[in-house]
Amino acid sequence: MEAIEALVKTLLERPGGETSLVMGRVLSPKPLRVLAEGNAQDAESLLRSDGVEPRDLKVGDRVALWPIENRQRYVILTRVVSL
Repeated sequence: MEAIEALVKTLLERPGGETSLVMGRVLSPKPLRVLAEGNAQDAESLLRSDGVEPRDLKVGDRVALWPIENRQRYVILTRVVSL
């Protein structure tokens, strides 16, 4: 639980009022390409959480992304679905 609390704290305390999380859309699962903030990101600029498997993603899937390294790379946290 401490790790989750630390992650939430990190996400909420971004300097400069930057958005902590952004939504992305899968353009291609193989090779992995994701549209993030209007720019196509390929596998070199993407990381993923342990529970996200690129083979399980489909074109058009929405994903929650955490921008890092001055928004040059993104961590795919999870796939986002409607209720």
